[in-house]
Amino acid sequence: MEKIFDEIGGWIVYVKCETAGVTTSLDVKYREPVFVNTGKISLRAKLIETQKRIAKVKAQLYNSEGKMCTEADISYFIFPENIVRDKFHYPGIDAFFEKE
Repeated sequence: MEKIFDEIGGWIVYVKCETAGVTTSLDVKYREPVFVNTGKISLRAKLIETQKRIAKVKAQLYNSEGKMCTEADISYFIFPENIVRDKFHYPGIDAFFEKE
């Protein structure tokens, strides 16, 4: 479960912070069981705040009935864009959106 939260949190950092980072903490709270054989589940995340080089993300997993079952608070150390372009091959924000 932690991997899926880290993945969506990383995408939030890519798009909302327009850079990349590394996970510094991930705190998962399990509220209810989630069954994948009862319908679609959904995962949502949002950027809560950025402070200097730290980004904080909140992610939540919902069951097929729309009830929040698991949530995570994730912190990332974020790099300046010039460093992620050179060392991590970050393509820039435009690469994440289709051009019309």
